[in-house]
This record gives sequence, structure tokens and C-alpha cells, in this order.
Amino acid sequence: MIILTKILWTLFQPVNIIIYLIILGIILNFLKYKRIGIKVISSGVILFLICGLFPIGKFLSIPLENRFDNKISVKPYGIIVLGGSEKVLTSLSRNQISLNSSSERLIYFYILSKKYPESKLVFSGGGKFFNDINESDIARNLFEKLNMDIKKIVFENKSRNTYENAKYSYDLVKPDYDQQWVLITSALTMPRAIGTFRKIGWNVIPYSVDYSFNKKMNFFKLNKNFLSGLRSLNIVTYEWIGLIFYKMLNRIDNILPAL
Repeated sequence: MIILTKILWTLFQPVNIIIYLIILGIILNFLKYKRIGIKVISSGVILFLICGLFPIGKFLSIPLENRFDNKISVKPYGIIVLGGSEKVLTSLSRNQISLNSSSERLIYFYILSKKYPESKLVFSGGGKFFNDINESDIARNLFEKLNMDIKKIVFENKSRNTYENAKYSYDLVKPDYDQQWVLITSALTMPRAIGTFRKIGWNVIPYSVDYSFNKKMNFFKLNKNFLSGLRSLNIVTYEWIGLIFYKMLNRIDNILPAL
């Protein structure tokens, strides 16, 4: 299922669909359907320009990234951070810890672990990479270099997606419902993560990090970077589809979980 969804997403993400449309127009033009072909090509080019120039991705991100605050009103029983910041293959190739743009997850995990030294700590992230090295191995290496007490951290190293993050971590920790746990992940993916953890019965407090955009934005301000505009559209579309998909699979109760 996971491999199939990744293949389908690679084929049918928004920017690729626009490219397919332009290619279809070119084919129609060669097949002597020039009038239709030109219209199809023109439509594709216009869509391409609109999606790249206008901050559509940012606009669609607002209800996701602004859904939750970062306020921790009680001393948390535990802190859990989701993997995804670790560039496993690059780390192995360079023999050096390498992180991606969502590295704030690990930064704030470290910060909160120092702020609440009595809290339990969980890192959840797996995936299969070269020689069975995964996200947990890279994170463990980083935490060791930061002089964190590794024995205090529970590493869940089998999960490949948000649902498995919640399920496998829950099975490892077996938290009581009245325990207050803080969940750290990227703001864009927090609604799906919160919904998934709540669905399995884990009472978590959202702590969003890795914000992509300012809290307030001007929709009519054009993107300075055309390719960045297309990329942001792909990313946020993936997240909205993920929410709908999780709702269909009954992994969350609501497409946008309650505050």
C-alpha cells in the first residue's frame, strides 16, 4: 500500500499533471489536431504560470499551519518527535549527520527535553535504507553528539508513515490516556498527526515547528521563485490528499482535527 501510494503520487502530483497536459497538446498537434492541440498547450502553460507565480501553495497551507499553537500549559509527562528530518543516505555517504529543511523537529525536541528534564522521550521514525540504517540511527547519533541521555530515549524504528508512527510508538510506550504528551512535528503535517494519535487513544498536545510561511500573507504578492511556488503547491496538495485518504481509511475522525 505504501509503495503504491508513493508511485501514484509521483505520477499524479499537480505539477506533473500540468506537464502531461502540455505533452498531450504537443501530441495532438503532431496528429494534425492543431486547433485542439494549441488550446490544450495554452491551457497547460497558463496553469503552469499561475501555479508558479501565485502563492497558491501558501494559501492552501494556511488552515493547516495555523491550526494549532505551540503552547504547553502543563508539565508534560512525555515528549514525542516524529522522524523525517534525517537524510539517511547522505549521512551515510558523507559520514556526517545530514538533516533536511524540517530539522527544527529535532532542535525543539532537544530544547524541550532540557526544559522538561523529567519528561519521557520518544523518537519515532524508521524506513528502510542501506544496510538497514534508518532515521532512528541518524537521530540517535545526533542526540549522542548533543550529550543527551540516550538511555532515556525510546526509539521506535519501524514506522514508515504517520499512522505507523502513532501505532508503533503507542505499542512501545503504552501511555495512559490521562498522561499529557507533547507531539513535535512540522506545522503542515500536524493536523494529520494529531488526528492519528488521538484516533488510537493517545492524548497529545501539539507543538508545531518547521513553519513554511508567515502567519499572515498577501495572496496577491507574486512568488519571487517560480520553482519554489510549484514545489509548495505539490507539498501542500500531498498533505490535503493525505488528510482525505486517512479519513477514508478511518485513521482520523475529522479531516481537520479539533483544536
